[in-house]
Amino acid sequence: MIITGSGLSGGGGKWAHFWADRWVDRDGSGKRPEIFVAGERLACGAELTVQTMLHECTHALAAVRGEKDTSRQNRYHNRTFVKIAEEVGLEYRREKPDPVIGFSAVELTDEAREKYRDVIKGLDEAIRTYLDDPLLPMFIGSGNGGGSGDDGAHRIGPARRRTAGSTSRSRNNTKYVCDCPEPRIIRVAPKTFDKAPIICGECGSDFHPED
Repeated sequence: MIITGSGLSGGGGKWAHFWADRWVDRDGSGKRPEIFVAGERLACGAELTVQTMLHECTHALAAVRGEKDTSRQNRYHNRTFVKIAEEVGLEYRREKPDPVIGFSAVELTDEAREKYRDVIKGLDEAIRTYLDDPLLPMFIGSGNGGGSGDDGAHRIGPARRRTAGSTSRSRNNTKYVCDCPEPRIIRVAPKTFDKAPIICGECGSDFHPED
């Protein structure tokens, strides 16, 4: 099942996800996986959308083969992920893995770009609407479609929001919450918070400024 919708929520968001056995056949014959592609990703163009879908197809192949391609609440992408990603036309070009998301930032190879040229062209013509968001320009920077904290596929990145009416960020510790039913609370300096996502060990979400 391929679905779309908004990838933004709370203090961050995502470009896409793969979820095994998410949908159940009504006749009880089995279950089907889900690939979600954010409506905001369509705004980045057909090529990056295809890149994102191939990223999720990498996770799908790992699930079918029974290979573990992620760890740490499915955030850290390991070398098994890279190996499978190379099979579908993606490669990891950075010097070292990200400490939080690992080797997630895979990009289309030139060969894959040529192989999927007609697909990209067809999708480009088909994308007539997309989700727009005022924060989106913050997340689109480098050639892989992302800026700070973005892996070009999963993460749109944590949105750092100022409180209404404020003109500068406080030097004092700020309150951040997770997405648990009863949110856990931490207080850290904004400068420390901005270095990298802080993950809740209970619900697996990133801590974000309280709305």
